[in-house]
Amino acid sequence: MKKSFVPDEFVVPIIYKTENFTIRKLTVLDLQKDYIAVMEAKDHIHELYTEKYTNGWPADTLTLEQDENDLKRHEKEFNERVSFAYTVFDFENQNCLGCLYIDPSNCYAAEITMWTRNDVTDVLLYRTVKKWIENDWPFKNTYYPILEELYDK
Repeated sequence: MKKSFVPDEFVVPIIYKTENFTIRKLTVLDLQKDYIAVMEAKDHIHELYTEKYTNGWPADTLTLEQDENDLKRHEKEFNERVSFAYTVFDFENQNCLGCLYIDPSNCYAAEITMWTRNDVTDVLLYRTVKKWIENDWPFKNTYYPILEELYDK
């Protein structure tokens, strides 16, 4: 088993609510709404991130079963504290808007990636997450591939 990249005493947040979003631990229970959001956002994800970050995910042929396997893996990694995947819902917790991933990095304390459906403002989520990470997480230096170049202007 990999070692946690957050201190043992750090309580990993399960949920974070703002006036715009409900950000909570991604679980297999989110499968149906996650799958719809992923498939709607797939072109946007490929525009935002290079193949280096996505490995071609999500493919046009992504199945519900493949997405379920991804969610199971993310949930297991979260429980083992080696990587943290969150689903992003609207404030009312009704509609899946996207996901964010907090991963270990060789060069930074954490690497954070995220995606949203095409109709959601990436900039708002990015700024929300950046503030949350700075205020509530133990990381001193983080990296937001692609997003920093796009939105920190």
